[in-house]
Amino acid sequence: MNKEQRITVYKSNNIIEKVRNFFTKIFHKSKYKDNFTKQEISYTNNNFKEQIVIKEDEEKLRLLKLQKDYENELIGEEDIPQEDYQKLLDLYDEQNKKISEEIERDRIEIKNMLQKLKK
Repeated sequence: MNKEQRITVYKSNNIIEKVRNFFTKIFHKSKYKDNFTKQEISYTNNNFKEQIVIKEDEEKLRLLKLQKDYENELIGEEDIPQEDYQKLLDLYDEQNKKISEEIERDRIEIKNMLQKLKK
């Protein structure tokens, strides 16, 4: 058989074939199956449910309410105990720090955008 008579087989690389291969890879069953039993799976699900319970920090909620009341002038400085007053100051510092970080992050992002626009 000479070179001209030989049939060459090409692998199809068109878009439809690529899409089909993509979905085949995604949905193809693994060679190794998980060896979990139903009991183990239900146990892990119960632990997961227990872990995601949202517990609100009552002290922080109380301080936020105190802050709101103070800003709305429902209570004055003299009405707030010294311990709570100090906690409020710490809360204000924490909030200011968070806002400063957000502003700095936004400033950097704007600076990067301006540099991209100049290019």
